[in-house]
Amino acid sequence: MKQNSLSKLFTSSLIIITLLVLSITVAFIYTSQKKASCSSTDKYKNFSDLKKHTREGKDWKISDKHTSSSTIITAIHGGGIEPGTSEVAKEISKKGDYKLYTFEALRKSGNQDLHVTSTHYNEPILLNMMKKSTHAVSIHGMEADKSVVYIGGKDKKLRHAIRNNLRDKGFKVDESPDYLQGDSNDNITNQNDSNAGVQLELSHGLRKTFFKHGDFDRDARDNKSNYRKKLYRFSEAVSNGIKEAHDA
Repeated sequence: MKQNSLSKLFTSSLIIITLLVLSITVAFIYTSQKKASCSSTDKYKNFSDLKKHTREGKDWKISDKHTSSSTIITAIHGGGIEPGTSEVAKEISKKGDYKLYTFEALRKSGNQDLHVTSTHYNEPILLNMMKKSTHAVSIHGMEADKSVVYIGGKDKKLRHAIRNNLRDKGFKVDESPDYLQGDSNDNITNQNDSNAGVQLELSHGLRKTFFKHGDFDRDARDNKSNYRKKLYRFSEAVSNGIKEAHDA
């Protein structure tokens, strides 16, 4: 009887270990695929490639603001790629007079073709601005109906301060899943002078609430009278987080 019990215990333990290994393997494969998909779906391998095959001023535009601040706010998937991100970045920049860089897609359709993932974004103006900045906050958009901000990046101190200030203003903030973590050294937000930035991924559901009637097509985004107070509250919270991290 004792031998039978030990045998059953061994079999059960083996099954549990096997299931655990399978779960870890599946999770690893899923995360790897998600990370790979961010770049594999891009039409252009990097910004240099995009520039060769598109027209500045017609397909896209770059806006940059240089100030004495050591912080830069970026939105490299602005305009029609991840609507609302460039508008948010501009408002955060105004709040603290931070440096600003946005890439905005201008097409009536097909703007997703102009998406270049953060780890391949080698645009010279931004690379130069990053080298002259100690702190960096990048604004991105992700597809989810729920209203949430995913926060990632390598600057833990700044991340903590921004997260707390956003929560204090009533925003739901979660740690980014692995495939949105923004912790790669090649990520443009981590190529500043301190090699560490913060990446904010704003859900589709959240960005809609920043504009009247949930409308954030190009005409609505171009007209500031369509901005809701929530957009300004979000921008203020991020700016306050930056100031808090600097003063700590």
